[in-house]
Amino acid sequence: MSLTDAAVQRAVERGLRADDFHKGAQTNANSAWLFGLGGLGIGFFFSWKLAVVFGLIVVWSMFQSMKATSVALRLGKLES
Repeated sequence: MSLTDAAVQRAVERGLRADDFHKGAQTNANSAWLFGLGGLGIGFFFSWKLAVVFGLIVVWSMFQSMKATSVALRLGKLES
């Protein structure tokens, strides 16, 4: 059983719907943009070493967004 399958199973047990995961994915995507732009500003005006922290947050947010999107797609297939 993959990580996404386990997440889908937990979502079904909790009564969550695909729309909930689409909203979460969009929130994570928005925060990735925010931290990416913030990191670029910090890197340009201050230090690129400090911008690496923002870059790690961007990567984590993108991963979470993709994971939520894949769960939402699978839940959508189950709902229809």
